[in-house]
Amino acid sequence: MQNLSNTEESASELLTFPPFLYSALRERIKRFRNDKTSLDPETYYDEIQRTQRIFSSLVESRIAKLIRVVTSSKVQEMRKRMTSEELWLCEELATLLTEWQTNVGGSNSHSE
Repeated sequence: MQNLSNTEESASELLTFPPFLYSALRERIKRFRNDKTSLDPETYYDEIQRTQRIFSSLVESRIAKLIRVVTSSKVQEMRKRMTSEELWLCEELATLLTEWQTNVGGSNSHSE
């Protein structure tokens, strides 16, 4: 997971992720928390914290890139690189941004 996070953070565009990556990572963290016997008790807490930080960093990096994709004309070509959760988020963001532009008098607005 550390390598995935580092690679994603250093890439300028979205990397291709498996459709259900986030749910798989959440399940991995859940199993990790439940299996306390696989780690030395002294390092158990630190390892969980490190894993959660890496996961959060990965999510933050992807969110920033997804926002750039949604506000550009690249949404359709980038869809194949997104997870299921990211596709949903992009659709929601696109709707919100279109409504916001209309409300503030952006390019889609016909006011004044």
